[in-house]
Amino acid sequence: MLLGVTGGIACGKTTVSKCLEKLGCVLIDADRINGELSQPGGTIWVKVKEEFGKCILLPDGAINKKALGERIFNNPAEKRKLEEISHPLIIQEENRRIREIGQKFPDKVIVLEAALMIEAGEHRRVDKLIVVSAPMKKRVEWLFKEKGMDRTEAVKRIEAQMPCEEKAKLADYVIRNDGTKEELARKAEDLFRGIKAKTEEYGVGSKH
Repeated sequence: MLLGVTGGIACGKTTVSKCLEKLGCVLIDADRINGELSQPGGTIWVKVKEEFGKCILLPDGAINKKALGERIFNNPAEKRKLEEISHPLIIQEENRRIREIGQKFPDKVIVLEAALMIEAGEHRRVDKLIVVSAPMKKRVEWLFKEKGMDRTEAVKRIEAQMPCEEKAKLADYVIRNDGTKEELARKAEDLFRGIKAKTEEYGVGSKH
């Protein structure tokens, strides 16, 4: 089974994914793949350098994420260029890992975590889609405390993304992150046990 986990920035999707991993699932993290392919010499790095120029590189050759982020944040055309570069390469690597895990561990549940899963159309290929949502205030405070982001900037970043309410409409399951981290983990565990019970009883059709 392939479970998709997504949600907006600072909603708690990583906490949910890590909980599922502890329960025995195999986790594929799209953000981590993006980071790996964006290292100097990686496939994303090469194309980003070609498209945006050396001006977005740090002295050591690494991509200056802050500079690139500021460049695309208020420029939809530039943002689209970056997504057109990165999404296909990330998905290609995800597919490779899914095949590899399926061959080695055919009975394992695979969790695919991706912030832009719905925006990239990837939600259509997972067997079950889990959307993690959280109140705006909680998300802003997390970005402020954990990322050192100005609260006004945090609100802008959140509002620039697809609303959680819209993502929830496409979900098979929604986990509301409105309590502690421990409570969120318990919700994820309860949901997974429920999914497993239904799968064992009725089976699940694979979309991939």
